Amino acid sequence: MKTLPVWLAVTVLGAIAVGLAQPRAVTAPGPVAYVSSQRISNETADGKAGVARLQTLQRERAADVRTRQQALETTRQQMTLAKDDAARVRLRAQEQQQRTELERTAAQSQADFLSLQRQVSAEVATKVKAAVQEVVKGTEVHLVLNGESSVVWAAPGLDLTSAVIERMNAQPSAPRTP
Repeated sequence: MKTLPVWLAVTVLGAIAVGLAQPRAVTAPGPVAYVSSQRISNETADGKAGVARLQTLQRERAADVRTRQQALETTRQQMTLAKDDAARVRLRAQEQQQRTELERTAAQSQADFLSLQRQVSAEVATKVKAAVQEVVKGTEVHLVLNGESSVVWAAPGLDLTSAVIERMNAQPSAPRTP
């Protein structure tokens, strides 16, 4: 009689150990699941690379704008110190030109940043979609939502984010163009 509980315990522990060694399968309890795009952006190689590209562009453009602002400020200081009218007129024209260039540079910087942001977003979204399709294959999931914008509350079992992150990080990343 005492051998039966020991045998049962060994069998159960063996089954648990085998279950832990198996890759984690997605078992969403219904036709709807969600992913966290923020976590995907923060935890995948592609998301991190995209964020780095955006930060690099932002730093470069901010440095250019700062340089132009400093040049404009220098011209304004020279204008206040100018003794003759001819020098003030020349410096006023220079100030107007620098201000126009600064405004154009700032607008172009913002447009370039938004363009790169859309490009990075599209690249990552394509990979997320492919990963989600692989993760939900063979499940009853028919709809996957973005957790940050569409889900107010959901049972933890509906979150596919970790599986999608694992799938994306397992895929080789394509080389990026700056």
